[in-house]
Amino acid sequence: MPPEIPPLEVERAMTATAKSERPASRSNSTKGRAPEDRPTIRLLLVDDHPLVREGLKRILSSMVGVIVVGEATTGEEAIERVRDLEPNIVMMDLSLPKMSGIEATRIIRTEFPATRVLALTMHMEEIYVRGALAAGASGYLVKDARPNELVRALEAVHRGEPYVMTGSAQKNR
Repeated sequence: MPPEIPPLEVERAMTATAKSERPASRSNSTKGRAPEDRPTIRLLLVDDHPLVREGLKRILSSMVGVIVVGEATTGEEAIERVRDLEPNIVMMDLSLPKMSGIEATRIIRTEFPATRVLALTMHMEEIYVRGALAAGASGYLVKDARPNELVRALEAVHRGEPYVMTGSAQKNR
């Protein structure tokens, strides 16, 4: 279970993440650009359930500018895949066998600071949100979100903006 982190630390983590990852200029914005001109998101899917990964791949493959470059089923495997595949974003489940997604996120963000992590999990409890953000996740989304919410979260994280959505209590900064 992740450590308890005071609310102020969550705010600081989100602010620090946003400042350190935000592009220097807005020239990277995708608004008004043709789909073929949009930057490509190289995405690594990390989830221990094949059915979830397959469903996510179907949704993501329909998005212009998103390429699923690989998959992993454990935290350890995710770290190795990031090393080998150099994704822009890792979509990380938090409940993984052996090493948690929170610990894998911490390692990925330490070893590969340019790689952003979007936590995608069934956990709506604040302790998980805090743990994921403190580990360096740029976004947090629960698995009961609609596909359009997944798209919004992915686009925000890609732009370097923090994104947090936990069930019906949504907080988007």
